Amino acid sequence: MSGRDAMDHGVRLHDGRVFTVKAGETLLEAALRCGLRVPHNCRVGACATCRCKVVSGRARSLVDRAYALPQEELGNAVFLACQTLPLSDLVVDWTLQPGEPQLPPGDDPES
Repeated sequence: MSGRDAMDHGVRLHDGRVFTVKAGETLLEAALRCGLRVPHNCRVGACATCRCKVVSGRARSLVDRAYALPQEELGNAVFLACQTLPLSDLVVDWTLQPGEPQLPPGDDPES
């Protein structure tokens, strides 16, 4: 599958919301597909607007994060969601944008 993970994985946000990342999707693609208002801008890993912290689980970056994130964030499991594939189920600390209805906690529309 051209280097992308071939399994679906569950993601639980710090506030209890849950969504599924389909095989080959980035964290950002999946969150947007599920209707979550997450911060993002360029979608190519250059602006770092979509940064999030992987609290538990394994993830793989599609790009070298060092050019967009400070060293302290690299050491604290901060990833660019637009360039991140989960390798396992994840718990992620990612601040949602206010202003519109969000996916209710534990209610993934893909389940």
